[in-house]
This record gives sequence, structure tokens and C-alpha cells, in this order.
Amino acid sequence: MQIDSAPDAARAVAVAAAFAASITLAPCAWAQQSENDIETLKKMAGTYSAYCKKADALRLVVSPQSLAIVAGKKRVQAPSPMAAVSYLGGNPPKDFEAALLAENDKGPSLLFTAWSGKGGNFLKVEADKRLEEEFGKGALAGKFTRCR
Repeated sequence: MQIDSAPDAARAVAVAAAFAASITLAPCAWAQQSENDIETLKKMAGTYSAYCKKADALRLVVSPQSLAIVAGKKRVQAPSPMAAVSYLGGNPPKDFEAALLAENDKGPSLLFTAWSGKGGNFLKVEADKRLEEEFGKGALAGKFTRCR
């Protein structure tokens, strides 16, 4: 079952769990990444897009050093990301891999949820109002697959 066919409630629970993990872990862990964070971020590292073949399409960039959203000259980047691979609260939704979180003192913080699918892993952006205003709600919706 792909996340798109999962009930909205399951996705909402995944987002709430990732948010809860970010609140719980942020005060003590954002200053230093764990080995598990780095391992997961290396596994997920790369450039993701809903339209990889379009040069001007919005892109998500994941590395152990930062998370970023890039569209043309617009860029929001947050350093020292963490990976929440544990799911808080019951069983994780099917295909949930991790939540990638990065706090940003100079702009919006970033939260990407990682999912597994038939074509490999993909990301979804959990956007707040500031990100939606910067990039547009529609541009942040949908699946972002790894560009090759």
C-alpha cells in the first residue's frame, strides 16, 4: 500500500509522531547528530524532485550536513539534520521509513518524511505556513523521488 492510498488519519499520525519526536529530541540533540542520524541521512542523501527531468523544478536536497528546498533562486536550508527512525505512538504506518528534521534559526525549519515504495524511497514535505508562502502549497505537495 502506497502512502497516497493510506487513510489521511495514518499520514496525520505519522506527521504528529515526527513532530513529537522533533519537540522531544530538539533541546538535547540538535547541537550534535548521533551516529544513527548520520547513517540514516547518508542512506537518504541525494536530490529529490517530483519532476527530476525539469531543470527548474522544486528540489529537496538531503545530506548529513543539511536539508534544503530549492526552486530557482529560492532556497531554504537548515543545518545539522536529525533522523527520527523510531515511530512514537503505536505501530508506524506501512512504508514509513523516517522523519528528517532540521531546525533553522534564520528561517523555516524543515521536516521531510521518508517512505518506501515500489520505485524506491521518496520524500514528502511537511510544510508550515512560511514554506507554503515561500514556494507555494502546490509545489510542496506530492512525492519527491530521488533524481538519478
